[in-house]
Amino acid sequence: MNNINNVHNCVGCLSCVDRCPKHCIHISNDSLGHIHTHAEETQCINCGLCVKSCPAIQKPDYRKPNKAYALWRKDDTLRRQSSSGGLAAVLSERMIAEGGIVYGCAFEKPFSIKHIRCSSADELEKLKSSKYVQSNLAGIHSQIANDLKNGKKVLFIGTPCQVATVALYTKKFGTNLFTVDVICHGVPSIQLFKSSLPTDIVECNIDKLTFRDDTAYRLKIYKSGKIIYSSFASSPMPSFSLRINL
Repeated sequence: MNNINNVHNCVGCLSCVDRCPKHCIHISNDSLGHIHTHAEETQCINCGLCVKSCPAIQKPDYRKPNKAYALWRKDDTLRRQSSSGGLAAVLSERMIAEGGIVYGCAFEKPFSIKHIRCSSADELEKLKSSKYVQSNLAGIHSQIANDLKNGKKVLFIGTPCQVATVALYTKKFGTNLFTVDVICHGVPSIQLFKSSLPTDIVECNIDKLTFRDDTAYRLKIYKSGKIIYSSFASSPMPSFSLRINL
């Protein structure tokens, strides 16, 4: 296989788009908004780089955890700003304090869920709280690779398939890469999420959204500091935990 056109279980990580030297891999969405990629055969030079960075083709090494811990942040006020005990925030703050870079999922205007690069403690605020939507990784792989090449320590927080693709992409220079897997049960697309909301909410240039209200699964959407939409989950949501690769 010379390109990703025969991949039928694409996870939408977009590492192939970042890797392609000819920029000939295009993005499309299915009826539910899930991302799929396709290489333009007339421009493809069959270098195979997209295949080498694809987690659907290059199966990751599976390792059993040596130990399991239950952790939470001691500061109650700061812990309540997070969704799952605040461990990711603590690890992120430590990485920034040591001069490293953190990549995590954030809500970005006008209405997108995407991974961003954080080099300061202030930027980490955007990463707090769970986002139960697939995040966009466009351009993230090459940014992480550049940071690692420049000798930076990098912490990447994402779903297992996202962690797998970042590890593949940075395999040659990833000794300073630290990852946290958010154990999940699959992610809906941003299109599917938007379709569940009133059109006026989607189009009103919101400032912030949260999916958790302490221990309750409750969607809140904010604009100008005020809640303009709120909805409780109609069915129980799966529990989430973190797996750390150091």
